[in-house]
Amino acid sequence: THDFKKVIQEYDEENKKEDEIYEEKLREASALKLLGDNAKSQKFGNKRLQEYQKLTKVKVYSTTIVRVKFPDGLVLQGRFGAREKISDVYDFVSENLLDQGRGFYLFKAPPKKILTEKSVSLKKADLVPSGMVFFQWEDEELAESSKTISLDVARLQDKVK
Repeated sequence: THDFKKVIQEYDEENKKEDEIYEEKLREASALKLLGDNAKSQKFGNKRLQEYQKLTKVKVYSTTIVRVKFPDGLVLQGRFGAREKISDVYDFVSENLLDQGRGFYLFKAPPKKILTEKSVSLKKADLVPSGMVFFQWEDEELAESSKTISLDVARLQDKVK
């Protein structure tokens, strides 16, 4: 019976050691998992923080300066709200032309992209905080005569004063 007790005692001690080793490894694995989870959440948090900081550093423009370059080299400049539409630029150019009944279009370059969608905001058209567009008459046969002054200079001088 004494040998039997000794065998059981040795067996219990061996199992206790194995249980302790198993529990230690389990604690280590839990700790590693917790560290990994923390690292992931910190990375996610840092990413969100970086995005927030990036957004707070972005300049927000409420106005823009649009320059319209004519074929004769003159430049008409106007100040617009960033949310105003391309149609507002068309109206501005139209009211300052000598020949207000003649059709024209505005385009960006290079490459040449005609501004046909007049309901698009100046911001979406990439004309904020400033931008340059080019003027062209619609009637191609008269396009050669567009080298002459197209703007109503007298009217513009009144606006400047």
